[in-house]
Amino acid sequence: IICLQGEQSIVQDKLVFKSIATNGIGYREVREYLTGSHYLYFIFMTRCYNTYVESMLQQLSGSEPKPDVIVINSCLWDLTRYGDNAIPQYKENLSKLFGKLAELFPDTLVIWATNPPIATNPKGGVFVPETEHLKCQMELNVIEANFCARELAAEHGHDVLDLHYYLRHQIHRRAEDGIHWDMTGHRRMSNLLLSNVFYFDFCFLRYFNDLAINFFQGHFLGHIMNK
Repeated sequence: IICLQGEQSIVQDKLVFKSIATNGIGYREVREYLTGSHYLYFIFMTRCYNTYVESMLQQLSGSEPKPDVIVINSCLWDLTRYGDNAIPQYKENLSKLFGKLAELFPDTLVIWATNPPIATNPKGGVFVPETEHLKCQMELNVIEANFCARELAAEHGHDVLDLHYYLRHQIHRRAEDGIHWDMTGHRRMSNLLLSNVFYFDFCFLRYFNDLAINFFQGHFLGHIMNK
């Protein structure tokens, strides 16, 4: 499914808030999807960490129930819209983000999704005339940014879904702008994400199942020995 920016509804979801349509870093969009058993909350962000992101995280942390899973990604806007010192600032903001997530959501599965591969000469709204000179190096900048994000996420105990790795041989599914992906590419990402969540739940349940088995076995054997 390819979402169109600012649509009132796409797949029975609901547009909660959007700012004035703009191609700038001030654009905001919030969506939600609610069923009898699931609640999804989507926040569009143009930087991995700033006062807006912090306020949204604080808002989520105060809600009940707490999120079971948080999936987050931010890269191209960070690298193209905040000056020539963008990469050092990106690393600093990532550290703040992961620290805040660990502080506010200690029991939530936090998944950082790396940025998928981009073309050598990408096009799209994320690039403006002032940042045209960055295009030639952006492919390598994304690789460096992904590596840094992966290391920092792991340091803070968060999970990482390396979309760049999994999609490196799927570039035929990339859209013409060299940044976005077609419907089969998005379906692949959804499959990877759901598989990642399922694997976590499986390991989590298996761990506690093993604990329960060991406890009851020990309790049962102890009961027999006492007799």
